[in-house]
Amino acid sequence: MKASYGFIETRGFVAAVTAADAMVKSANVQLLKFRKVGGALITIVVKGDLAACQAAVEAGAKAAQTIGHLVSSHIIANPYPDTQNQVENMPKGRGGRKGQKRTARQKPQQPSAKTTDSEIVLNFLMKRKQGATLKEIAAVLQKTPAETRVVIKQLMDQNKIEKIRQMYFLNS
Repeated sequence: MKASYGFIETRGFVAAVTAADAMVKSANVQLLKFRKVGGALITIVVKGDLAACQAAVEAGAKAAQTIGHLVSSHIIANPYPDTQNQVENMPKGRGGRKGQKRTARQKPQQPSAKTTDSEIVLNFLMKRKQGATLKEIAAVLQKTPAETRVVIKQLMDQNKIEKIRQMYFLNS
């Protein structure tokens, strides 16, 4: 029998752990991974036969709803091999706001003529553990907020930075 996949997406870690716990307790499924999507969204992925995935997703969704943080749920039955490969080998979520530590002897990298806007933003956020607003990043880039959003969107799509409550942070 082919494996199926069950997905639950929650807002917040507590809801994700509650849902995952309910999923593995309710059916014979294997918890594959937690994936931090961004903006406090976390996706839980389980694997098992179709009936087990259906029971697990139903139990996990109910558990997440009791906390009030269920975003969505879905089941993929009999996945195509490429889909299965993507799900099983998707990169783990990167969370947190920790930047790279810099020793006292290292000097911050100064923007040069060859430094891209993305590198400038990443270097700026590396120094700002408390994060930065769009306005602060735009001031560093010397661009309009609209132009800055394009750079930020590219970095978020590459999972290099994340947005939490109107602040941008470097992913660790």
